[in-house]
Amino acid sequence: MNELEFLRRQLATEERNLAAVTAACAAALAPERDPPADPEFLQACAEYLASAGRRASERGAAHAALLRASPDGAAAAGGALLAALDSTVAAQRQALAQLGQVRVAAGLSLAEGLGRCLAGLAALPAARRVALDERVERRYGISEWRITALVDADAILEERELFGRVAGCLPDGTLLATASPTTG
Repeated sequence: MNELEFLRRQLATEERNLAAVTAACAAALAPERDPPADPEFLQACAEYLASAGRRASERGAAHAALLRASPDGAAAAGGALLAALDSTVAAQRQALAQLGQVRVAAGLSLAEGLGRCLAGLAALPAARRVALDERVERRYGISEWRITALVDADAILEERELFGRVAGCLPDGTLLATASPTTG
């Protein structure tokens, strides 16, 4: 496996794991759920979402920086993508702030903070992702992939550990529908 294939597989694994944690967390927070979700599980979800959200925001900012530096960054399509990236990064940071409020707001429960974070993440349009994916496929070489993937051994181990914690404390009746974090 070459480096580019490795980066792609790792990013795909992280995306699958994020989708699985998001879905499991949303199911655990469903109003009709009885009994209510276990606080240990909600804490594990909060930690995973905070880490994954921070990395996604950093990746978006790295893509935006590359686009700003490119010759076509100011062109109509490049400018539209740049505006969309900036908007997405801002939305991701706002969703993460919802989790941060849990720690500082006396009246906001972990479940409420997670609910707000999930709502913020769900509001991010997939169209932005499609436009970015097209650009990445057409114009990125391995150096651009390295800059924007932000994949290193520490990041991989952190993601696996946090995902493992979520998987280790799933409430009864909640599924974590994804491949193992060690497979691609």
